[in-house]
Amino acid sequence: FGVSTGGSENSTLFVVDVATGKTIGEPVPRARDSSPSWRFDSAVLFYRQLKVLPQGAPPSEVFRDSRAYARTYHPDGTIEDAAVLGRGLSPGVELEPDDVPSVVVSPVSPWAIGVVAHGVDREVSLYVAPLAQVRGAVTPWRKLAGPERGITDFDLRGEWIYLVTHESAPNYRVVRTSLNRANPYEVATSEMVVAEGERVVTGIGIAKDALYVQQAEAGIAHLLRLEFNVKLSNDGPAARGSAPRRQAKLPRGATSQRQTSPPQRSLGTRGSAAARSANASRHPSSTSARSTPRGPAAPAALPKTAGIARARVVTLPFPGAIQERVTDPLRQGALLRIAGWTEAPAYFAVDGKSGAVSKTALLPRSRADFSGIASRQLRVKSHDGVEVPLTIVYPRNTVRDGGAPLLLDGYGAYGHVQEPSFRPTLLAWLERGAIFAVAHVRGGGDFGKDWHLAGRKETKANSWRDFIACGDYLVSERWTSRQRLAAMGASAGGIT
Repeated sequence: FGVSTGGSENSTLFVVDVATGKTIGEPVPRARDSSPSWRFDSAVLFYRQLKVLPQGAPPSEVFRDSRAYARTYHPDGTIEDAAVLGRGLSPGVELEPDDVPSVVVSPVSPWAIGVVAHGVDREVSLYVAPLAQVRGAVTPWRKLAGPERGITDFDLRGEWIYLVTHESAPNYRVVRTSLNRANPYEVATSEMVVAEGERVVTGIGIAKDALYVQQAEAGIAHLLRLEFNVKLSNDGPAARGSAPRRQAKLPRGATSQRQTSPPQRSLGTRGSAAARSANASRHPSSTSARSTPRGPAAPAALPKTAGIARARVVTLPFPGAIQERVTDPLRQGALLRIAGWTEAPAYFAVDGKSGAVSKTALLPRSRADFSGIASRQLRVKSHDGVEVPLTIVYPRNTVRDGGAPLLLDGYGAYGHVQEPSFRPTLLAWLERGAIFAVAHVRGGGDFGKDWHLAGRKETKANSWRDFIACGDYLVSERWTSRQRLAAMGASAGGIT
């Protein structure tokens, strides 16, 4: 876990033996967004660390030239830290000063993945090396894919890496390729797992029973459960010869009790491998006046060459956002944190056999009472005829006479999606008869990569024209009036 004193965000990473509560080894300083990942035997911890700044260095240098490290807990109780991925470290790895490296491993794969995030871009570069050979600067990394391949998320199972990519698929698709192949990844030689469809694929996570595929349609989350047709012969790479399975001797009086690998969280709740590498995550409610169609059910079977026996749609409790998706390749099922515009966040468990969803008690019930608030999502024609999603959150007793104050928000940049989010502070606005609305303008990612590119650079004008069209609609339909309509946009949303 990380600790940042005094609100500094300059995190220090600590490792604790959960059996004794004792700290193991020296804390790791400069561990902001450290992306920790354990090897299957708990003997190696991978993490990212910022460099030591020379005296007088400008603030712009703080995040440059970070490196990924491996902390090894040796059987004799000694601890060793070694850089394994970073600029100038390995001749086969191409990094710029602002690139962000990290290492991702899985207890069910003999491979380590070197992830390189490039600034604010969602597309990452991937490198691969045998897990047993990840040893400092001599790690034999080979390049699997560059950002031109459009990869934004991935997960591991055995020899296979499952990839989310928008290459030749603006709504994204899921493919897999064998890491035993020495050649770089190519779409032509990969196996299709989930083809591009109307819904945007936003992320994946591997559990013992299935591949869980998160999708979205105009920001509303959907989930597919793709059951594997082949069981792994063991629970980790050790039995396949990648490294001896043993428990390292823990130093300084810690117990020698074997620790299991921590659950492998899927790649971030914003569906981005870049988000995992940089530790960065962003649907209407069950009280919506209009529900978004869920579309046709997934097919009952998929080609077994893709590693999948059956695909099923997981029925979610209400239209909303999956804010967090947790899967563990050693355990069946998934854990989802779901919230809506009028539904407080809660954790829901997906059964690993039936796919049924049940609410857990992991989060206490919110005291914010949204029973008098409703939401709806509709489509508004913009200046060029393109339909733009518009979300409206409003008191149930609203009279559409143009008299209500209305705050219209928008953010059309970086492919970011303004998903449903439960905002108790909005009650201070809504309980006074006011209305909150979100224009899901082009430049965001509500309908995939094409929607993003349609509001970027040369097409940026579409972003604010979409926003204006939504404002005009709200006035013409008497949700508010021009005198009572206010616009809001922060950061890049300021030019929406």
